[in-house]
Parts: sequence; structure tokens; C-alpha cells
Amino acid sequence: MKLEADIKLLLVDDHPVVRDGLRRIQELEPRIQIVAEAGTRLSAVETARRLGPDVILMDVRLPDGDGIAACREIKAFLPAAHVLFLTSYADNRFVLAAMEAGADGYLLKESGSQRILDAIHSILNGGNVFDPVVKRGVLRNLQGSAGINPLDALATRERRVLAEVAKGKTD
Repeated sequence: MKLEADIKLLLVDDHPVVRDGLRRIQELEPRIQIVAEAGTRLSAVETARRLGPDVILMDVRLPDGDGIAACREIKAFLPAAHVLFLTSYADNRFVLAAMEAGADGYLLKESGSQRILDAIHSILNGGNVFDPVVKRGVLRNLQGSAGINPLDALATRERRVLAEVAKGKTD
């Protein structure tokens, strides 16, 4: 289990007030060390390259691009990093794109600090975490396409993750 050592966390959101709120995670789990904060896609990628965080909490939308592209870039040079999207966008397209980019989880910003902390623990132990609202939306979307097998359009990783989500696994 990763929690025996300090966990290096990178916060990526363009709203300082959101980053301020996320600092509460350190109060709940003293082994989490927020090593840096970034407000843009470019600074997220550069900071991840420089510091090699264990976990990156990232918003989907950033002023100079999107977090999904940043996730893809970071995973290319730091495949062991865990990316947990924390966003206000419950759109199925974003969820599927995040999964395709290698994200380990997708939570909505309405999640409480303990839920975010539990998600960090889960992804560090090899799990995938999806907000219940997001999970329901993706499954409903997949079931709603009559006559078309939506799984045919998914990548192998997306199929594996959705299979686990369909089994009710969240953590």
C-alpha cells in the first residue's frame, strides 16, 4: 500500500479558491504532501515532468487547453502517475475521453474531502473511481443506443474500465 510513504500530490485547477479548498486533504491525511499547484495545461505538464507526483488532481477544462490532453501528455512520460479528474463536467464525452487518456478516476467537484481522499487511496492501490452520477450517465448512454453496440467504438482500456463499473465497482 502506497500510504507507508509520503504521497506527492499535484493540484491542477485554474481557480485558486478550488485549490485552496483541496488543501484540506492534507489535514485529513498528513502523509499527503501537496508538492505544487498549477493553473494551466502547460504548467501542469511542466510541473509533473519536474516533480514526478504520485497523484494529480486535475480539472477537465483549463485556460490554455484541456486536462485530458495534459493527462495524455503526462502519462506518456510518467506512466506511473495516477490522474484523478476533479471537475464540474458530468458529460459522458469528457468521461470517456479521460478514460482513453489514461485517467484513474473521475469525480465531480461536489465530492467532499473524504470522498476525494478515499479516491486517492483507491487509485494508489490500483482501483478506478468514478462519481456515481457519472457512472450512471455513461451506463445509461451505452444502454440507450438501440441496435448499435456502443462497445464496438471503445478502446480496450475503456471496455475493461466500463466492465468493472458495470459490476458496481467504484473503488
